[in-house]
Amino acid sequence: AMKRWRIEIADSAGTPLAAAPPVAFLRLVLEAAHEEFAPVPLLALLKHPLAACGMAPGTLRARARALEQAALRGPRPPPGIDALKRIAKGKADWLGDLARRRAPLTTALAAPRQPAEALLRAHIAAAEALAAAETGDGAARLWAGETGEAAARFLDELAPALRDLAPIRPADYSELLEALLSGAVVRPRYGTHPPLAILGPLEARLQRFDLMILGSLNEGVW
Repeated sequence: AMKRWRIEIADSAGTPLAAAPPVAFLRLVLEAAHEEFAPVPLLALLKHPLAACGMAPGTLRARARALEQAALRGPRPPPGIDALKRIAKGKADWLGDLARRRAPLTTALAAPRQPAEALLRAHIAAAEALAAAETGDGAARLWAGETGEAAARFLDELAPALRDLAPIRPADYSELLEALLSGAVVRPRYGTHPPLAILGPLEARLQRFDLMILGSLNEGVW
């Protein structure tokens, strides 16, 4: 609501890291890998702003729309890249490159059990390869900005912590990652309005201000 007046305001609760664009992209990469290029997760991945596959992002989205029209409207195609290529009749030769970029994750998911750290590193490698554009490497695009830096820092700290886990089934990796992301938040470091802040009950009790507005007060409930 404050953005209606172009006011960026600090919120003590932060923004869930799971909702940040880099993490949303990581989740789409994993879903597309699990679903073997099923139409819905594949299109969601290809149309994400961070997806590039070695092209300009706009070029990739145009090709994704052409693929959708040629092969993904109508009966669901069989799983896999080769089936999409046959249905698209030569209009999607770039799908082979997409499969190569996703290969580290595909290989890791194919094993009966894998160390969680190995799955995470394969996941990151595939995401960075899919985010690479014609004018820059994927890591620079994927981890740019405050949310990207926060996501990279979280994953860098998470990887060594996963070494203590016993190998897991790749099918369980998605749920493990979601559980670990559930409590992580991003808080802006700069650019917010200096004298304004949104505080929760705990933070509000510990600070003093010239003016405090108490919102959403019902009997017995903040």
